[in-house]
Amino acid sequence: MDFKISDTSHSDLPYIREFFTDTTTAWFGPNLNLPELIEKSFICLSQRGEGDEPLSVICLDDYPPVPSILRDFWLEWMREVYQCSQLRYKNSVFIHLLAWSSSCASTFLEHLLSFIYQHYHAIDHIILVIPQDAEVNSFVLNYFLPMQKTSSFKNTRFSLPLFVNSR
Repeated sequence: MDFKISDTSHSDLPYIREFFTDTTTAWFGPNLNLPELIEKSFICLSQRGEGDEPLSVICLDDYPPVPSILRDFWLEWMREVYQCSQLRYKNSVFIHLLAWSSSCASTFLEHLLSFIYQHYHAIDHIILVIPQDAEVNSFVLNYFLPMQKTSSFKNTRFSLPLFVNSR
């Protein structure tokens, strides 16, 4: 199957809503404002099939989708909790939405990640943060490395499962 990747638009919303599963809701919450997310994300891309219908979507921004982490202090949070010294404000983005059609579940992520690194040269790291009680799909571990928490960091409210894909 041939794919193309392009900016996500409001006309894609009905398709994107159909992609939502228990996993999507567990990772990103039940109350996402999709129109606002599409408009305000730093990058919001859809992988499209032969009929130009969306098959997957990824929305990225330059701060984590964690309300308890102040937008301008995420780097300090990452360094304290995970000791991630290679991440910087200018080379890292966070996934705010990742959803896909079951018809491309095994391949969509590879295509999206490759496209992002090919077209956004400043990005070196794509980060997925999920809630404590959310399950990780096995395919995520094929593309993202889990970051280990610092053993001295005791505040579990701020030590969330975190996964990084690097260029």
